Amino acid sequence: MVEKLATTHILLEHKLVVYRRERSDIWQCRFKVDSVWQRASTNEREFEKAKQSAQQKLIEAELKKRMNLPVLTRKFRDVAKFTIAKFEKDAQQNVKGAANYKEYAQITRKYFIPFFGNYNIDKINYELLEQFDVWRETKMGKTPKYSTILNHNAVLNHIFNEAIKRKYLNELDRPKLTTKGKKSNRRPAFDMEEARALIANFDAWINTADKKISRDLRALLKEYVIVLLDTGARPGVELLEMKWKAIRHKHEMKLIDTGKRDKRGKVIAESTDDSFVEMYVDGKTGGRNIIGRVDTVYALNRLLTMQGRGATLEEVTESNTDEYVFRLKSGKEPQTFQKMFAQYLSAHNLLIDPQTNQRRVFYSLRHTYATFALLYDKVPIHTLAEQMGTSVEMIEQHYSHLKVKDAVPQLKGAETRGLLKISRSSLSPLYKSKNKQQIQEERRLKLQEAGRKSGVVRRAKKQKNNS
Repeated sequence: MVEKLATTHILLEHKLVVYRRERSDIWQCRFKVDSVWQRASTNEREFEKAKQSAQQKLIEAELKKRMNLPVLTRKFRDVAKFTIAKFEKDAQQNVKGAANYKEYAQITRKYFIPFFGNYNIDKINYELLEQFDVWRETKMGKTPKYSTILNHNAVLNHIFNEAIKRKYLNELDRPKLTTKGKKSNRRPAFDMEEARALIANFDAWINTADKKISRDLRALLKEYVIVLLDTGARPGVELLEMKWKAIRHKHEMKLIDTGKRDKRGKVIAESTDDSFVEMYVDGKTGGRNIIGRVDTVYALNRLLTMQGRGATLEEVTESNTDEYVFRLKSGKEPQTFQKMFAQYLSAHNLLIDPQTNQRRVFYSLRHTYATFALLYDKVPIHTLAEQMGTSVEMIEQHYSHLKVKDAVPQLKGAETRGLLKISRSSLSPLYKSKNKQQIQEERRLKLQEAGRKSGVVRRAKKQKNNS
């Protein structure tokens, strides 16, 4: 049996202990209340006085417990550090919903600990939170957006939850958080005519590439864009890290009434492909299943051909292969997609959103998907939130101009797909691709202009030297 240290004294068995740390002459105590050990300083150097202080702390703690009050107060900094440790542990273990925890830990260190650190966790009230709002705005140098404050409030609630769990804070005393803040600007997206141009110009643009590797990358970009626009997935990890084994193909055919009749007066119906895929993606808000409609099915089939697999979509997806979907035939991951996408948009007068005057990026495809789903396909807002991995509140906030609460079924998106189908020849001249001859002529004129400017500079220098 390990010998008890001379600096440790049990005053009540399994209930109250007084002890002294190495290199300290202040006595500490630990006491058990409601089956939980608590620690505190007696603030005394003399043992007899330390015993009295420890006994008093135990009595006070028992009284607080009966009054449903926190047994022991703790500094905000201490609870925040416990919470950060939990964030980091959950993030390492890929706990569901932990995708944001790395960012939450950064927010805690940058904003909450510097301001609230020395306050007791049970002393944070509405007035103090208002002071924090002013301090945060000064630190940021601007009014934080509504979405930023929502993020910060989520972090604070995690910290308060930790304090309640450790009995440092009572649920009744939890501060009520507000969401004042600057409303986010409307996000850049594509309208229907622009979305048609976005899709219709890809093949011609791919063929203008000089090198095979460039053509392959452009072709991969095309399928990536189509799937983003068809699913509303988040750009980046959600699709680029998706593997073939995370996809399941659902093959369906549907009869469409053409509105025509044959000689006997019977309705003429046409058979159309209504296939879709279920895909498991994992990203910012954790893993979820999403639906990819028939456009995604066609894009995946084209990717299989590009990668030279020689197998059907069903065969590849059901073989549980551990290979990534959005890769070149060599297996190499694309590195220049964002820059290439900007070049493609710029070449077709699609880079700047005329509504917001902002540059369009991959996220613009996600916003376009949400807009079309609500406006044309009448997808229920709760269904859309599940598909996109976001909250109903966020959808209402960013798409309130579409009166989203009036949206009604369904998610297969036949209306949007029908509107997007258009031949390239029907596009507005503003968005049409340039052919190789036009591109070469533009290059020749640019070189000619550069040579003219260079000649002017040389002549100016020569005249200066002669003078």
